[in-house]
Amino acid sequence: MAKVSSIFILFSLFLLFTGGLERVTCREAKDICTKGFGLCTKDCDINCCKNKCAGEILGGQGSCDSIANVVLCNCYYHC
Repeated sequence: MAKVSSIFILFSLFLLFTGGLERVTCREAKDICTKGFGLCTKDCDINCCKNKCAGEILGGQGSCDSIANVVLCNCYYHC
């Protein structure tokens, strides 16, 4: 019985110090793709960007990202 408890404690410590299942999330994050949908402007704000993305890519998340004072509509989705 003591051997089972020792293995359980070692396994618990392994999960604690290695991040456990968080590594799966990191691997999944590498599978994120991006597609550009032009500029975010007064005529096409964040809601417009989100709608463009969702309308074209299933599960896509639209976002207005500022890059060097230019605001771009980007769509992030699982590849």
